[in-house]
Amino acid sequence: MAAYRQDQGLTIDDAVAADAEAALAAGAQQMKVGCLMEALEFFCTAADAVPVRSRLGGEATLQRAICLDSMGRSAEAKALYQSVERHPAPGIAKKARHMLFGYKAMDHLKAHNMSYSVGSAYDSYFARLTGKWAVYVAPEGSDKTNGLDALVATAVMLAPILLVGAKIGGRLLAK
Repeated sequence: MAAYRQDQGLTIDDAVAADAEAALAAGAQQMKVGCLMEALEFFCTAADAVPVRSRLGGEATLQRAICLDSMGRSAEAKALYQSVERHPAPGIAKKARHMLFGYKAMDHLKAHNMSYSVGSAYDSYFARLTGKWAVYVAPEGSDKTNGLDALVATAVMLAPILLVGAKIGGRLLAK
């Protein structure tokens, strides 16, 4: 078995495996914060360090494909998904097939040429949402609130509930 693993390139040096895992972790962190180009570099580094048929190689290739897919580079991503579609490591092939199913569904629905961008017709509406928002800031030295503020806030919140309750209660008593 060891000879087979060596022949197939599945035997990975511990230092190389540790470097690949570190690159995968760094790439995942970069994806979490939205830095896709940096994440792609880490995933490429990890994928180049280990054979694709290994667990680490399959995971790096899959993450690289997801990253490319997120960047809108669908053709490259699809090719990478297909390369790990029958990967021997558990979970990698399944995830790749799920992602490829999305491509098949888009082809079936003829949705791959659709654009979901909002367009310039609505830019003026969205521009209003990106402006500066006014935020209430209490004057300096007013750390303490008096009881009247809390009473007024409670009254404002409870007034509609009490009015509806009184109206319903009046109808019930009238019957």
